[in-house]
Amino acid sequence: MTQKWRLKKITLILAAAALVPLFAFCGKDSGGEPEAPPTPDAGFAEEAVYTERPAARPAETPGAESAGDIRFPATAWIDGTGVFFRAEPSAGAAKLSVLTDGQEVLLMNAEDGWGYVLINGTAGYVSMQFIKVDDENTVTAPVPVSDGDTLAVPTPAAPAPAEGSGTVGSEPAWINTDGVNFRKSPSRDAEIIRKLNGGQNILLLGGNEEWSYISVNGTEGYVSREFVSYETAAAPPVPTQKPTVFNQDAGSYMIAIDPGHQAKGNSENEPIGPGSSQTKPKVASGTAGVSTKVPEYKLTLEVSLKLRDELLARGYRVYMIRETHEVNISNKERAVMATGADADIFIRLHADGSTNIGINGILALCPTGKNPYIPHLYAQSRLLSDYILTSTVSATGAFNRGVLEVDSMSGINWATMPVTIIEMGLMTNPEEDRLMQTPEYQQKLVTGIADGVDKYFSQ
Repeated sequence: MTQKWRLKKITLILAAAALVPLFAFCGKDSGGEPEAPPTPDAGFAEEAVYTERPAARPAETPGAESAGDIRFPATAWIDGTGVFFRAEPSAGAAKLSVLTDGQEVLLMNAEDGWGYVLINGTAGYVSMQFIKVDDENTVTAPVPVSDGDTLAVPTPAAPAPAEGSGTVGSEPAWINTDGVNFRKSPSRDAEIIRKLNGGQNILLLGGNEEWSYISVNGTEGYVSREFVSYETAAAPPVPTQKPTVFNQDAGSYMIAIDPGHQAKGNSENEPIGPGSSQTKPKVASGTAGVSTKVPEYKLTLEVSLKLRDELLARGYRVYMIRETHEVNISNKERAVMATGADADIFIRLHADGSTNIGINGILALCPTGKNPYIPHLYAQSRLLSDYILTSTVSATGAFNRGVLEVDSMSGINWATMPVTIIEMGLMTNPEEDRLMQTPEYQQKLVTGIADGVDKYFSQ
């Protein structure tokens, strides 16, 4: 090969390399998604955002950050300027806002190349090719336990996770003021970890009237409660209509059914058990389907109403804790209502969530044998949980996650009759989330639960 030909070949290679950024730039719209470039009539604001894209940015493959590599929820940031924050996981969906390079977000989940993120309390979607997650900054606190019973918080001492539950509640929130002191302990004299600015995404782990116990990028500490905002809205008033008792004149057993959660949570605190100095938020709105986006409180009521009908058909009397979403009933109050109905057993229906989207199956919860409030109900509550769990797993073919004995659930601790919580499946598991929304599978759940009730009363 001649020297002249070598020089010509090198020149061609360099020219081709110079075109790569240009092609990458032309292949992206202002939101950093695989759309066509804006047309001339796209509008000045749209073109202004578009021209802010760095010309040297290489094209990336959607879903570069795979869900399997991330522990949700995770602190992340936007990698690129002018990235669209959308209402739905689609390049054609409505744009909520335009995000800037380095902007921090809370990544709640990722699927099919889209990240489901929370930004200052607003939920939406961003193409995963423009979301970066640092393993060292990944939030390790799990999603809220689906019963709505979050942290047990000593009052007035500093909040701490409930012992024996195996879970720690958490709620996405954010700092509402610049220059907030993030401290190692709940005291104005405590060491300051660092300053937090308005808009900083955090996980709210607990708190009392003065301090919020939070996690920031995996670091836990305390900030003054007045500087924390979160999505839970004020709960609506309790309806004046009392819950319905079905088959009231029948001579059979009375079963209280509690469809877990409600449309709006109530973050006010209540004792976790009779005479307890420990408190926790009254009730949460629950989790939501990672695939279907259906809220847990809707799923639990839908299945509970079908369970009511099934039990009525079998001759039982039924007391429904709620029959609508717009209620304000705390976990303690739900147990008290079951007592007022003179229920023989108390069944609380929920759906679970996990930071591991691969986990699936049905779980039952009951008090431990050393429960400080209702130790006398342990044996029968455990038996009820075992019967319902076994029958429901048999009817559905779901994975049996066993019975978890806990003493940190307000709705259990205030009960005066055998009580169980049935976690019908994992809403964070895409397949199980979709399955629980089908009428056929819901009927299997209902049949299994009712079969377990039959076996319990026939013992």
